[in-house]
Amino acid sequence: MLPIELSKADLDAVKMMKNSQSCERVRNRLWVLWFLHEGFKRKDVARLAGCAPNTVTLCVKTYNEGGIDAILTPLVTETAVVDRHFLGKDFDKVREGLIEECIHTVRHAQSFLEKKFGYQASWESTRRLLHRLGLRFRKVNPFPGNVKKFDEWVLKQKEWIEHLHGLHKQALNSKIDLVFCDSVHFVYGQFSSYLWSDSAKYKSTGSGRYRFNVYGAYDPVSNSLVSHYGEESVDADFVTGFMTWLRKEHYPDQSRPLHFILDNARYQHCQYVKDVAATLNIILEFQPSYSPNLNLIERAWKYIKKLVGRSYYATKQEFFQTIVHILENTSEEEHQQNFDTLLTMNFQTYEKSQILGG
Repeated sequence: MLPIELSKADLDAVKMMKNSQSCERVRNRLWVLWFLHEGFKRKDVARLAGCAPNTVTLCVKTYNEGGIDAILTPLVTETAVVDRHFLGKDFDKVREGLIEECIHTVRHAQSFLEKKFGYQASWESTRRLLHRLGLRFRKVNPFPGNVKKFDEWVLKQKEWIEHLHGLHKQALNSKIDLVFCDSVHFVYGQFSSYLWSDSAKYKSTGSGRYRFNVYGAYDPVSNSLVSHYGEESVDADFVTGFMTWLRKEHYPDQSRPLHFILDNARYQHCQYVKDVAATLNIILEFQPSYSPNLNLIERAWKYIKKLVGRSYYATKQEFFQTIVHILENTSEEEHQQNFDTLLTMNFQTYEKSQILGG
């Protein structure tokens, strides 16, 4: 191992910049110097810095020959030079071409760049090029609307959001009560979640496809979530029963209108539900078609599904009991804090440029 001795000034520079350097390679070199100063052996430094032992030796050699200035000078490889020349010439065209092509993999990008621009590069160089162009590997999320009627759909959503904010303002002033309502179905054996781990992990799934059905209401003023649940189907009778219970137990003042924000499920649109709602002074507010992004309770269901997916359930009873426990304890501080940030009156909107095929 080559000898190295950092001056106090250089050591102070390393200590200050090892976390803040924008260049990854320079940052790694600074960490190598820091670990060496702390007395680690070369192989341990390589492991801690995430590099090869030879890189540690090269870093020491670079410092001995050129000091801290050499360490802080980014490496300019042949590939980088080619990329800079290539980008300088056709930066906008390349970026627009890649976006229009809808690149799914780095291999796809390699093939496209070679055919379209005559640019040949390794997998890693292409990956870095994509990042330099400001592209990121993102999941394509589902879009609920009809692309062909996008402008009309966006206008309806905008008007509805303004209407919701008006209702919310009235609810804050105690002129009305406001709840967002919807059903959710938990299927036994289908739940899993993400976690940080050192390798791929697997979780046993239950047998069968038992469904646990929930119909609930979220009040954005009180930040409360209440629900009815069971194995029976959610239909018009289920909804009217929930309405009657909710009005009696939670909103007993029938002189104050109770506004239900609903999707367009057929059983909620039937005349029977509308008649029962009228007798209870409940006003049914049906959101625009294909607009799950405008119903706050959808976010609550997504949050609960993530909680349920964390564990393995040997029986459907354990599965159902876990869901019930969460639903019955949404007033706990942990859930309330999450509701405060998740269930705000800020709604997702879409730009046409974001829609594939638009």
